[in-house]
Amino acid sequence: MKSLLTLVVITSGIAMASNSPSNFINGSEQVVFVDFIKANYSIKYDIQNDIASAYSKIEFNQLEMGKPIFDIKEDIDSIIINGEDTTIENFQSPGKVTTYKSISKVLPKGTHTLEIKNKINKNIRFEKGGVQSAFWMSDLKDR
Repeated sequence: MKSLLTLVVITSGIAMASNSPSNFINGSEQVVFVDFIKANYSIKYDIQNDIASAYSKIEFNQLEMGKPIFDIKEDIDSIIINGEDTTIENFQSPGKVTTYKSISKVLPKGTHTLEIKNKINKNIRFEKGGVQSAFWMSDLKDR
């Protein structure tokens, strides 16, 4: 029998655009910070196969045309924007202070839906009949 545990965390909120960093040009295209309206995260632990995977569905508001910026440390298995498969781009911030990811499509201003599937490989340990998993957040150092 396959042992699975799904953890669903639903968050909702609207950030103030004035609190985000300034949008900027990357290469020849505008990249833009976005405001999350709603986010649903689901984690599936497959104990028999020692696999943890995540599914994220994020609704966001984009105030300007451009490529939306987001952050995820793990490798992405699939990414969908507004129901269409897409790819991601990695790039450095102005001044090379940090790195970002954006989808490879320019989007118009408005509300959009982003779906991401990825494996979880860090801070997780599978044991006989169970799993230990931890989530740590810090803004004291870059990835």
